[in-house]
Amino acid sequence: MRKTLVMFAALLALGILARNLSAASTEEIALSRVPKQKIIVFGDKSNLSWIAKEALIRQAGGEFVRQLDLINGVVAYFPRGVKIKLESMPSVALVADDGYAFMIGASDPKPGPQPKGQEIPYGIERVNAPQTWAKTQGKGIRVCIVDSGVNVTHPDLAANIVGGVNHVDTANAANFNDELGHGTHVNGTIAALNNEIGVVGVAPAASLYQSKVFGASGSTAWSTVIAGIGACVTSGSNIVSMSLGGRENNPALHLAVQKAYQAGLVIVAAAGNDYGKPVSFPGAYPEAIGVTASNSDNALARFSSKGPEVDVIAPGENVLSTYLNGGYTTLSGTSMATPHVSGVIALIWSAHRALTNVELKNLLEQTAKNIGLPPEAQGKGLVDAAAAIMKISPEPASKPLAITEYSFGSKIKKSRRNWQSAPTQAIGVNLIKTFGN
Repeated sequence: MRKTLVMFAALLALGILARNLSAASTEEIALSRVPKQKIIVFGDKSNLSWIAKEALIRQAGGEFVRQLDLINGVVAYFPRGVKIKLESMPSVALVADDGYAFMIGASDPKPGPQPKGQEIPYGIERVNAPQTWAKTQGKGIRVCIVDSGVNVTHPDLAANIVGGVNHVDTANAANFNDELGHGTHVNGTIAALNNEIGVVGVAPAASLYQSKVFGASGSTAWSTVIAGIGACVTSGSNIVSMSLGGRENNPALHLAVQKAYQAGLVIVAAAGNDYGKPVSFPGAYPEAIGVTASNSDNALARFSSKGPEVDVIAPGENVLSTYLNGGYTTLSGTSMATPHVSGVIALIWSAHRALTNVELKNLLEQTAKNIGLPPEAQGKGLVDAAAAIMKISPEPASKPLAITEYSFGSKIKKSRRNWQSAPTQAIGVNLIKTFGN
């Protein structure tokens, strides 16, 4: 009998261990491998097949993790280090260490009061979005949100959600439901529906595409963000909205931003929540529109980063928007300012579809309102949807703007801070985070 009990206890322990191992999700296991991962980018003229690239990775002592089509690269895990110097290989253009990314403030959700009827948040009014709605509400423009996904059944969002992909759990790529709330909040500011409930977004008829790069833990990797940007390009999106960033330049990330920009997309990114410190990446890249945060008094928010790379400013303090479980809450951060700008761009592009991404960025900056802050705090000023749309003459209606063709072989432009990396350079581990609480 005693022997039987001992065997039962052993089996029970094994069962608990199995459950614990199961609880250590695919996401957690993947994150534990990040410090030993590298991003290997192959030259534009490299004629190696993906099979040959994987063979090269194995030869160097690595294990293939994922393919990064946008930058002609792969992510590889090297459990015992790299056996050969990949940078010296003629087919290799760049080698960068992967690194962790962290989401700040989304792990302790505190849903706020539910709006009575439909409320127009102060930030939507401040960027003069309602004045444009008789002409355009963003229809035909697809915004790709690189974030934590979205509450797919939220009654104020569901009708505008047009799809997405999960880059965290690739085995369940079609499940882009938000587990943290950050992405849902961002989605609502961009395009919450103009109906009789909740809140309304800047561009309430724009389409929302989800590129989910944060899972349940609130952490991710540079390589996952790069995959997320790639999905924005291949999905036919027009705008990339990234409420995330990091202090250190990563050349593989910069390359992904450059490729998306060359494909015709507008890239909008948060400046960061480190007051008094430089603008974070990718918001600091010249191809991106770097966004700082203002408060309801049009002052720089107490948390906002600033610097010469700032392009524009938008409301980011005490922003009411959609949240988990069909609810609403108030959050603050340059994460919350960024979607205001993405929504304004959707309105402008919907009204003037012949504009290129370069022309649109120029128009956005030319019509921004000077709110009396230094350039490193406000850039060109507070974005103004009505001023931008009225600046150019109306155009006849045209078919929805979509990116259907793009090239991965275009020449890379030199960036504002000379961050352009040498063709073969190894880069240290960097951290990135989302900018909202």
